[in-house]
Amino acid sequence: MRNIAIILSSYNGDKYLSEQIESIINQTSKNWNLFIRDDGSTDSTLSIINFYQEKDSRIKLIHDNLGNIGPLKSFEALMRRVENYDFIFFCDQDDIWKKHKIEVSMSKILDMKNEYRLVYTNFENFGTKEMTSGKFYPETFQPNHKNLVIQNWIYGCTMVINNKLLNITKEIPNEAINHDNWIVNVAQIYGDIEYLDDVTVLHRIHENNVTTSNTNPLLRRFNYLNKIIMNKRENKFVLLSFLQKLIDIQLTVPTDKEYIYTFLSALENNRFRKMYVLLKNKFYAYSTMRTLLFYFTIL
Repeated sequence: MRNIAIILSSYNGDKYLSEQIESIINQTSKNWNLFIRDDGSTDSTLSIINFYQEKDSRIKLIHDNLGNIGPLKSFEALMRRVENYDFIFFCDQDDIWKKHKIEVSMSKILDMKNEYRLVYTNFENFGTKEMTSGKFYPETFQPNHKNLVIQNWIYGCTMVINNKLLNITKEIPNEAINHDNWIVNVAQIYGDIEYLDDVTVLHRIHENNVTTSNTNPLLRRFNYLNKIIMNKRENKFVLLSFLQKLIDIQLTVPTDKEYIYTFLSALENNRFRKMYVLLKNKFYAYSTMRTLLFYFTIL
């Protein structure tokens, strides 16, 4: 039997949390423990968690004195609590898991040979009238994981990692912006990432999402572009600092992952040399727009 931990950071999630927990309880795989850390909710979230904790002994509310520390540090606190588990799933409070999520993800990660492993799956967005059904990643999706240093397209709610990867990622630098960005990039440099083209999560989009919202798409895009332009200097500094944190991990970078050094050294060159090296080595984001924004930021 493999020890499986699911970690969930909650915050004012009473509207959707029960549906998410029920979807975990209904998994075809039953050998798991769900650890929930509440980040200072002021609604009835804690009452919901306490109800399920009494209903199912596999569900555990984490108590600490850290207070409201935000999603990044809240997940870091959770990761430290599950250091003895073989495999760790990450969970959003407002999603719905398909019944087979744990089963198929475990099947995939158990087949991997690398010491540091991460598996992510496809998913579907839902929750607004604008959403269209269907897989988020298209059938033609062929990920080049080295480009995760430019844009992380892997959602934490679709991920499972092994204990080895947990133990080299459980200290998350602030430059990471969010926990999944850090874990994914450590995995793509020092370990192995596998993609499973199977929808295992219904990812809810609503006005209180951490990563996105259902505001007008054009307004949302304009605000994002404006933020990129206004914070260009700061974003460039944060990126360089983030890359340095990745390299500072006390492990040897595998020979086939030494492109990270090429990437970092290119950023420290003049703009023409920088462009030449990065384009020659095919460093691109997931989308054309994000690629253009990346090159705008670093030049």
